[in-house]
Amino acid sequence: MPPEPEFVELFQALKALPVGMPLSGLEAAMRAGGVDGQEGLLPLVVVAGLDSFQRTCALTHHIWDGHWMCVGAKSWARLPPKLQEVVAAELDSAGLLQRADIQAETIRMRRKLEDGGMAFNTVDPASYRAVLRSAGYYEKWRTRAGKEGWELLEKAVGRLA
Repeated sequence: MPPEPEFVELFQALKALPVGMPLSGLEAAMRAGGVDGQEGLLPLVVVAGLDSFQRTCALTHHIWDGHWMCVGAKSWARLPPKLQEVVAAELDSAGLLQRADIQAETIRMRRKLEDGGMAFNTVDPASYRAVLRSAGYYEKWRTRAGKEGWELLEKAVGRLA
């Protein structure tokens, strides 16, 4: 999995033994038995060639991975309010289109991987959400995200904590 602390914390809460490593070392670690699996999006599995030796995939939807558009506060403040409105609306619109593209690409990649012999297991999110809830994981993240952030998250994915 990526070596970011947030990923490690998530998998520790799920009672796994996460190994953070760069993608460049993943194939050797999996082939040698140093790790049992990997965490990543389906397009990554195809692009990195992991499907050449990984024959099973569990779809958990445990994390959202998107792209962020960030603007410095000073630069944003220099824009006239009307231009801020236009830019914000266009970024929101483009973000929704991006999500639709990612969803379509994920479906296409799954078909490609299934055609190549990969078996897929769909995991009920309630099963691992219960583990995360009992581990206090959601309570930590509710504090980190703040009231408004947490409410937006739960609006999108349903009640977590």
